[in-house]
Amino acid sequence: MEANPFALQNLRILGRVGDKRPLHLYWTGSGLEMDLRGSELWIELEADYEDLEPWVSLMVNDHLVMRQMLPRGRHWLPLLRGLDPSQPHHIYFLKESQPMPTDGRCGVIVHALRFEGELAPLPEPSCRLEFIGDSFTSAEGGLGGPKDSEWRPIWFAGALGYPWQTARLLGGEARVLSESGWGVRSSWDNDPKCNMPAYYEQVCGVVPEGGLGGDGAAYDFASWKPDAVLCALGANDSNALNSPARMDQETGLTFKQSPEDLSPLEEAMVAFLRKLRRCNPGSRLFWVRFGTQGTVNGLIEKSLRRYVAEDGDERCELIDLSPMRPTGARNHPGLDVHAAQAALLAERIKALL
Repeated sequence: MEANPFALQNLRILGRVGDKRPLHLYWTGSGLEMDLRGSELWIELEADYEDLEPWVSLMVNDHLVMRQMLPRGRHWLPLLRGLDPSQPHHIYFLKESQPMPTDGRCGVIVHALRFEGELAPLPEPSCRLEFIGDSFTSAEGGLGGPKDSEWRPIWFAGALGYPWQTARLLGGEARVLSESGWGVRSSWDNDPKCNMPAYYEQVCGVVPEGGLGGDGAAYDFASWKPDAVLCALGANDSNALNSPARMDQETGLTFKQSPEDLSPLEEAMVAFLRKLRRCNPGSRLFWVRFGTQGTVNGLIEKSLRRYVAEDGDERCELIDLSPMRPTGARNHPGLDVHAAQAALLAERIKALL
């Protein structure tokens, strides 16, 4: 059988999807989920990039069996052969790497699936979790080790980052919106255009349209309603406080987050919580902190408490996890840290939901 993903029953499309057809995979961990009763599986993909190539992975029965970079162009990719068709095989096909704002051509399209047998009905997820964050949430550095320092997509590990590991521990589904280096108000180097709240209401506006990787259209929040929205931003705003001012080459204007005046960052945090509530009226809201020490971590708690007091939102609270140790590539946490954080976070979410 050969079919477009949108035409298949019992196939779960993962990640934010807009009106563009065929299926575009934008965000980390976007992809397909299925229970296959068949012996063979192929996928027709189209990929493009200028410099930062996209990576994908395949998981079978909760085990990672494939990771690879995609070549440019449109190709049929063989995924599996020789399976026992009498047994269902639970399969995730996921985009490992994040959207790449500096490479607007970088993207992945799924044109079709080809398989023998059938797709069995999938159980409903026990919960739906949306994660918003930066490089930790994108699982940058999850693959590789401390000696690996290149800025390359190979080190991203979307399938095994803490968001998807948390969701799988709970029997749930994850959606991830994250960008390395980005924050609530600016990037680590004080670029005010690199803030996640500005693009939250778009399908994938962090990448300019024109290539495969961007979609600035308004996202339909009624199409997928998370039980919980977990925001894990703040690390790069903290870095920005200690970074030099940045000049916009087009306007000549400079921007700098000031450690002497944190009120603009506090306002940005409160405003983002209000946006999250407006877009997700039925969800629990959580701000996830990796450690409680530091100026910005203290400001997160202050901003959340202010929002709860001013708006009377009793379904919004903090979740504190351990600091992320740099055991992976690019001075980032490795998969050992992601697994430990996921186990703790799953316990907390299970108790809170």
